[in-house]
Amino acid sequence: MNQSQSRIQSIALIHHLLYENEGLSTVSTQMYIEKLMREISNIFDPEKKVEISIYCDNIYLSLEQTLSVGMIINESVTNSFKYAFSKIENPKINIECNQTENNEIKFIISDNGYPSEVNIKNSKGIGVHIIKDMVNSLEGKLNINTNHGFKYVISFTLKVTK
Repeated sequence: MNQSQSRIQSIALIHHLLYENEGLSTVSTQMYIEKLMREISNIFDPEKKVEISIYCDNIYLSLEQTLSVGMIINESVTNSFKYAFSKIENPKINIECNQTENNEIKFIISDNGYPSEVNIKNSKGIGVHIIKDMVNSLEGKLNINTNHGFKYVISFTLKVTK
């Protein structure tokens, strides 16, 4: 139930930003991620036990790209809250995003949780499929590392809106 609620919230947040700013065709990544993480944290971590760090360049994504990124963040962070921290004293989630000179966007979403035994390639969970589908919609690349917690690295090309 909580996971469905956070999925809906990530989409609703974009609509709210559109309503606040008529004519908006791009969304501030930093602002969106901060608001999204506040919402997800309120659902899964109401006692604020998990330290959340967000470091973003001043990037404005198209609405389509923002929706995909929001769903990726929602799924990966939700998995962190649900599975990663049962054996961790100081749980942390980090989100980084930067833009290169050639308009490549790189997102890193990581936690310091207990390494998962999940086999990503053969996972039957809907969250992993959503992440892969959203990366495909971005025409991007996904790299997952489970050496020290979970780390998703997503890269894609910035779409310039007119």
